[in-house]
Amino acid sequence: MPRIFINYRRDDSSPYAGRIYDNLASHFGAPNIFMDIENLRPGDDFAEKLESSVASCDALLAIIGPQWLSAKDNQGLPRLSGQNDLVALEIAAALVRPGILVVPVLVNGASIPRDSDLPARIKDLSRRHALELNDRGFRQSLQTLIERINQHCSNPKSSSPGNETRNVEPREKRPEANPPGRTLAEDLYLLCANPKDGDIAFQVIQVGCFSFAQIADLVLLNRITLEMVDLPHGVRRVQSKMRDRTPTGDPLLDVSLESLRSAQPGEFPSPPQDDIIQRVRERLQGQGIVERKVRPRWLFSPVTYYPLISATTLNELRLQFASAIEASVDLSDRMAALAGIITITDPLDGVSASLWTRARDKAKRSRLGNSMVELTDQAWQAIVDDGASNFCNAS
Repeated sequence: MPRIFINYRRDDSSPYAGRIYDNLASHFGAPNIFMDIENLRPGDDFAEKLESSVASCDALLAIIGPQWLSAKDNQGLPRLSGQNDLVALEIAAALVRPGILVVPVLVNGASIPRDSDLPARIKDLSRRHALELNDRGFRQSLQTLIERINQHCSNPKSSSPGNETRNVEPREKRPEANPPGRTLAEDLYLLCANPKDGDIAFQVIQVGCFSFAQIADLVLLNRITLEMVDLPHGVRRVQSKMRDRTPTGDPLLDVSLESLRSAQPGEFPSPPQDDIIQRVRERLQGQGIVERKVRPRWLFSPVTYYPLISATTLNELRLQFASAIEASVDLSDRMAALAGIITITDPLDGVSASLWTRARDKAKRSRLGNSMVELTDQAWQAIVDDGASNFCNAS
């Protein structure tokens, strides 16, 4: 099975890198997809660890976004030219090995840099045929990439010294790949719904978590950005900013995107919560995960409910979530966002309270996950304040 190293700069292409990881992990298996140099222990030789990690792979994907080339360090110098820049070091380690396929992956409208703009150690990157990856044709382009990797690995590697692969232990990786095509709102539903009737926990409905799941997906697709803003009297708020108005191609997400287009910065207008939940149920029904049933009631209107057809998908997702929280590595932005949203409630029966404490802590390590924690906290506090106000007015 091919082993693939994903090279990226966090503040330039992290959402795309996470999405690529999820899809490749689903196809090749998570143990064969690597991101970042992990498990460094005190005293480890940094350069040797990097060399061995890259050398163990068959392909390196250099994810290039709009800020990849112009990124600056604390002194205002190009980060790519820095002696210890991880992005450049990883690419350079792959380029000197003929047996490693190096593919520049252009995301969010980026273009391949000219060799004159690159440091000497990675100039050869400009001569590698690049793959353009955008939201509209994401699956087709990714399939092209998968076929190219398989084609490369089907040919025997050269026996030249520069092409040898060192034997290294598999690095620990995030056990959290999600099936392609499922939105965060659908995963949220599966985690929080009662398997028997499809009812959702009270807190999740009240706080508008399904709307926040839509927002998180739009952030991952680079349609909007979120930032923390300090207001008077020590109040902090999460505000949104439109980044790309292009439709995602997903009907469920595009409804929320359309609402955000006309919004003021910081506002989160979205379709009614019940409408989102109903759309999610219909999508899961189309995937064969839930089924629609009608229960007659004497003297009352019939009740429609959506029980799970099989608990397999639900159990796999819940196990995946718990495993990701308990693992020693940080969460991907997608899983961190999901953790940040659902930690306001306890949708998993029988799960210890300590899991939710760890989930909240790990969600906060991700910028997107922390934004989701802040949004749910703000929404819940608004509900509490509104309830207190109504009580005072009534009295």
